[in-house]
Amino acid sequence: MKGIFFSILVLVCSPLSLAATQADKLQQQLISAESINKAAILFELLDHFRNSKPKVALDYGKQALALLRQFPDNKTKVAVFNEMSWAWRLLSQYEKALFSAKEGEKLATLIDDQHGLGRALNNIGVIYWSLGDYKQVLDYWLRALAIREAANDENGVAGSLNNIGQVYFHLDNNEGAIRYFEQALAISTQTGNREYLLNHLDNLGEVYLKQKLFSKAESVLLQAKKMAVEDGNNKGHISTLINLGQLNILKNNFFKSEKLLIQANILAQQIGFTEKVIESQQKLALIAYKKLEYGQALVLAQNALAEAQKQTNKKLLIDLHLLIANIQEGQKKYQQSLKAFKDYKNVSDGLLSQTKQNQITSLQMQFESEQQEKQIKQLSAENALREYELKAIEKSQTRLQLGVTILTVFTVILIWGYRAKSKANKVINQQCKQLEQSKHKLHQIAITDPLTKLFNRRAINDRLENELVQAKLTKSSLCLCFMDLDNFKLVNDNYGHDFGDYVLTEVANILQLEMRQEDVVGRWGGEEFFILLTDSNSVSAESILQRVLGVISKYPFTLNGITLQITATIGFSIYQESITPLNDVMKAADDALYEGKKLGRNQVIVRDIR
Repeated sequence: MKGIFFSILVLVCSPLSLAATQADKLQQQLISAESINKAAILFELLDHFRNSKPKVALDYGKQALALLRQFPDNKTKVAVFNEMSWAWRLLSQYEKALFSAKEGEKLATLIDDQHGLGRALNNIGVIYWSLGDYKQVLDYWLRALAIREAANDENGVAGSLNNIGQVYFHLDNNEGAIRYFEQALAISTQTGNREYLLNHLDNLGEVYLKQKLFSKAESVLLQAKKMAVEDGNNKGHISTLINLGQLNILKNNFFKSEKLLIQANILAQQIGFTEKVIESQQKLALIAYKKLEYGQALVLAQNALAEAQKQTNKKLLIDLHLLIANIQEGQKKYQQSLKAFKDYKNVSDGLLSQTKQNQITSLQMQFESEQQEKQIKQLSAENALREYELKAIEKSQTRLQLGVTILTVFTVILIWGYRAKSKANKVINQQCKQLEQSKHKLHQIAITDPLTKLFNRRAINDRLENELVQAKLTKSSLCLCFMDLDNFKLVNDNYGHDFGDYVLTEVANILQLEMRQEDVVGRWGGEEFFILLTDSNSVSAESILQRVLGVISKYPFTLNGITLQITATIGFSIYQESITPLNDVMKAADDALYEGKKLGRNQVIVRDIR
């Protein structure tokens, strides 16, 4: 480790040798080019070097912008702003990156350049990702996806799906992350975009690492690394080297992981990819810590921390503060370790506060709801078409049968009719099968409230019937509850329906978190919710429901800088099959709710009807 340690602290970089490539040809053309042609070549050079040599790329970009001020080619200017934004981000110059991306966004909006606008919004999301502002991240990425889908920009859609997968990955939703990465991978495979393919494979490798699926992770990461080397994609090469290094750390193969991470560190320094310089050094410090080489681990981690603080990279700051706390604990420097842990907690709390988490969840649900509505429309259209086709086929079959009856004397016609009838039957059977599948999908969508993702009223009634049967068999009781948000009309009137919808989704989230797995929660209508507590008596039910009201009343409902306190009222009654009809229990619970409203709201009222 000693040699490795000094090679990181004092690194002599050998310049990258460039073969006679397309870049060389462009540089030769640049010498004799004039005016607008020169600007176009400068843009191509900017695009060529943005990943491998971002500093060089930025020089070309600045020259291109200077030339483009003389010409009305705003579309190229948008593209230059977008590419420069990407290069600035790779150098961890986030303010400059954000400025370039927002200039691109403004200009693209002005000239209605949908492709450029989608790219600008995507880049802004990537920058906020590095800065740790995940609310902004998802907002910009969902906007970019909508624009790219409308413009049929396949590469753009693949990039946006990949980015949304990153958000799911960061929120520990591995299944969601894999779903989006695989969708992106399928599109990029069709378009043949190798840069995107490499990125999707690298991201899938990260998810597999998180799931401890080492064989899968190694397979996709080695595939990505091979592509990066073949294409000269230094950025992708660095990322795959770091992920392969992490794989070997998890497998306790420290020698191999050190070799991979040093290679990544050297390459990142050569192209000025500061973020990956810090990340590779942090992982080398982690290896030293795992090998109990605390002194070397601390120096490496503190050097990386100093760089991360300059770049305001919060994700890396979190990892480094926690690592330093663990190293100092290993050194028995408990006071310093406690300080480092406090630093870790401060940055971590600021990175993803509960409010931001809720806003992200709300955005996710809004996005999924829009996708679900599109699916409903598509399935409905497909069903209508299939039903029309079935009717047409059935009419045709009826005519065919009539013809066969009349013309039975003609053997040839009879055979033809038989074959046609057989074929029609096959088509009908196939169409019926497809129709059943579509109806099943529609049924699933039909029982879910599109805003809150809870059961809707229809689904509640179905579940209630099932639970009643179970209660009769087990001789157990059920608690039926109605919950209504207090003064909710004022929220809609004063702050708008967007705020009202946000409150409803947050309350739904609270109910799902606070209820037991065996309980049933749904939206009854408007601001009213239905709760079914299984195998519960009055005492246990009231305890659960009081806790729910406490959580709601203390929860900060915050949207667009406005924070409200919301309360709710719950009325409930107990169903026991041998004592009371169900309808009477439902009415008693509803009466209890309105009694609670009259008594001042924000309370739980039980109505015993025995």
